[in-house]
Amino acid sequence: MMGSSATTLRRALGVVAIAALAMSVVEVSFAVPVHAIVVPSPVPDSPLNTIYRADTTGRFVMVDGSGGPLLTQTRIDRLTGQRHDVPLWQSISDDLRWILTAFTSTAPIRWTSVETGEVRPLPTPPPGFTDFSPRRLSSDGSLVLGTVFHPPSFFDTMPTRALIGFPDGSSQLAPIEPSVPVAISPSNRYVLLEQYCLYTPVGPHGTYCHRWFRWDRVTGQTVRIVDDDRAHPFAISDDGSWLERRFPNGDARLGAGVFDVVRTDTDRATVPIVSAPGPAAMVAISSDASAVALLEGDGRVTVVDTATGQRRTSSESINPTGALPVLSGDGSVALFVRAGVGYDWSLADVVTVTTPNHTGTARLRGGEVLPVAITGVQGVPLNATAVALNVTVTNPARAGFATVWPCDQPRPDASNVNFVAGRTVANAVVAQIAPTGSICLASNVDVDVVVDVQGWFTGSAYTGTTPDRFLDTRNGETDSVANTEAGEVVRVPIAGRNAVPANATAVATNVTVTNPAAAGFATVWPCGQPRPDASNVNFLAGQTVANAVIAQIGSGGAICSAANTSVDLVVDVQGWFTGAAYTGLTPDRLLDTRNGEIDSVGNVGAGTTTRLPVVGQRAVPTDATAVVLNVTATNPGAAGFVTVWPCDQPRPLASNVNFLAGQTVPNAVIAQVAAVGPDAGSVCLAANTDIDLVIDVQGAFRSAVYTGSAPVRFLDTRD
Repeated sequence: MMGSSATTLRRALGVVAIAALAMSVVEVSFAVPVHAIVVPSPVPDSPLNTIYRADTTGRFVMVDGSGGPLLTQTRIDRLTGQRHDVPLWQSISDDLRWILTAFTSTAPIRWTSVETGEVRPLPTPPPGFTDFSPRRLSSDGSLVLGTVFHPPSFFDTMPTRALIGFPDGSSQLAPIEPSVPVAISPSNRYVLLEQYCLYTPVGPHGTYCHRWFRWDRVTGQTVRIVDDDRAHPFAISDDGSWLERRFPNGDARLGAGVFDVVRTDTDRATVPIVSAPGPAAMVAISSDASAVALLEGDGRVTVVDTATGQRRTSSESINPTGALPVLSGDGSVALFVRAGVGYDWSLADVVTVTTPNHTGTARLRGGEVLPVAITGVQGVPLNATAVALNVTVTNPARAGFATVWPCDQPRPDASNVNFVAGRTVANAVVAQIAPTGSICLASNVDVDVVVDVQGWFTGSAYTGTTPDRFLDTRNGETDSVANTEAGEVVRVPIAGRNAVPANATAVATNVTVTNPAAAGFATVWPCGQPRPDASNVNFLAGQTVANAVIAQIGSGGAICSAANTSVDLVVDVQGWFTGAAYTGLTPDRLLDTRNGEIDSVGNVGAGTTTRLPVVGQRAVPTDATAVVLNVTATNPGAAGFVTVWPCDQPRPLASNVNFLAGQTVPNAVIAQVAAVGPDAGSVCLAANTDIDLVIDVQGAFRSAVYTGSAPVRFLDTRD
C-alpha cells in the first residue's frame, strides 16, 4: 500500500528456469538475436487437441476442455497449472481475462470474467434501435463491440450500426450506417468498420458491396480506407495503420483461400508483410497489427515486424505436421503446437518463441495470487515451518507493493516490497510456510517477481504468522504529512501483544519509512539499550522504502525506532523467536569500506570478492551458524546488484541488494557463514560494479532450528 524506490537493471538478476516446476517446453533459436522463452509448468501431460489463444506473455493459453462438459474450454496457467473452465466463447480479450460467451440453445451471450465469474451488463440499444448483437471484445476486455438494428426491416435491408458498449451498460454509436465493427486498436481509439450493401445474385457467384472505414473515437472522424473486393482489413494499430488480407485470385468475401498480408499506413503507403502460398491456418496475426508469424514448409518459424517488414527466421525446425500457430494479441509471443496422431498433444508440445517486438510484459498480474512451492523442493525439508527469502520485484507497470504470506491464510493488509514504476526493488522476507508447503505472492499492479531462498526454519523456536500491522504513524494510507519528528524515538510494544507471546525474545518485522522530509536513515534496536550507530532503512526525500528487520526485543517487551529526519513509520510483524536459538544483538557495524561517511567514491572494485569474518566478531557467538545482516550498498558507479553467500561455496546466481548509480540502498540478509576451510566463520560479498559496502550485524543463529544455504532461485517470472 505504499509506493517506493530502489532499482536496478533487469539483467542484474540473471535468468534461471524454475527447476522445481520445469517441464519440457521446446525452445527455438534464431540466427538473428531473438530469444526463446521457457514457460515452466507443473501440469502433467494430458491429451489436448486445440490451442486457440495465448496471452501477451505466453503464460496463459486457451485450449479445448479436456474431459470437461460439452461446449467448455479451459484457460491454463502454464506457470502454476491453475485451470479455469469457461463456456464456449465467441470473443476473448488479449489478456485472456474476459470472454463473450457464445449463444447456445440453453444460455445467452454474456460478458464474463474468466477468473471471478463477474458478469458485466451488455449495453441497452439506444432509442430507435433494437437487438444489440455482441461480436468481439477490445484487447483489454474493457469494451464490447457489437451492432444494433433498426426495426422492423432487419430481414429486408439489414440497416445495422456498430456500437461500443461500456462496463456500466452505456454505449457509443458509430457514425457510419450501416456498419459492423471488425477490430479495435489496443488503446481503444481506432475502430475498423465494415459497411456492406445487399447481396445481388448476378453472375455465377453474385456480387457484394462492402467498404471499409477507420473511426477515430477521440475526434469522431471517419475515413474510408478500402474499396476493393480483393482486400479485407482485419487489424488496426494505435497509429491508425492497419493490416489487410489481399486475395490475388478473387473476391475476399468468397473465401478465395490464398492471400497476402499487407500493412497500410495512414498516408496509404503499403508494406508487404507475408506472401502466403500455403493454407491460411499456417499464419498467425496479432490483433494489434504489430506482428505476423508463420510456419514455413520446412518447419522453421518466421516472425515479421509489420512496422518495418523485418523478418526473423529460426535457425532450427520443428516438425510441421499438424502444427497450429497462435500469436499473442500484442505480437510478443508466438506459440506453435506440434500435433501428434489425431491432433493429440500436451503442453510439453508447445513451442514458445518471443518475437522481435517482444516487450517483456510482467508475468504476475495485479491482484493475482501466485503460490510458490517451498517444502520438498531444492533441498528444503518437508518439516520446514518458515523460510528466509529475498524477494525482488522488477518491471512494475506503476507504483505499488507486493505481499508475501502463508497460502492457508487470507491475504493480509500489509506490504513486503514497495516500488515505483520501472524500478527494481528487493527485500528480505521471513515467511511462514502453509501446511501445503507453499507461500503466496501478490502485487497490486503487474510485475515480475524473483524469489531466492536463503534458508529455512524447523521446530518451534521461530513462529511465523500472517503479516500483522503493529505500528502506522500516518493519519491514513494516503496521508503525506510526516508525524514523527527527526530524532524522535518511537517505542513499539511487541511481546504479549496480538499473537506474539510474552516470552518472545526477538521479532521478524518489515519496517517501512514513508513521507520523509529529507534524505536520511532509520534505525531499529531493542528498547532499553543505547541507540546504535547503524541504519536499517535508507531513503531520499519523499520516498517510500521498506526493509526487513529481525530485532531483539528489549525492555518492556518493545523495540525502538528513530530516524534522522521527519518521517512516518509502518511496522508489520512477520514472526517471532523464543528460546536461545536466535541471539538478537544491538546493531553493530562490521564493515564500512568508505573513507568517511560523506565519501562518494566506491572502494570495492566490480567483481571483487570481499571476505567478511563474522563469527566471534563483536558480540556474534563463536558457535553461530548464520547471521542476520543489514547490507547497505552506497556510492555505486553504475546500476547493479550485490550478492552475499557463505565463502566455502561458489558464488550463486542471485541478488540481495539492487541499486542505481549513485543510490544508497539497504537490505536485510540472513546469511549462512562458511563452515569449513580457511574461510570458516565468514561470509563473502561481491557486486557487479564499483561500490562501497556498509555491513551491520543484527543477530545470529546458533542451533539447528535454522538451516542457511547459498541463495537458491525458486521463482523467476521473467522470460
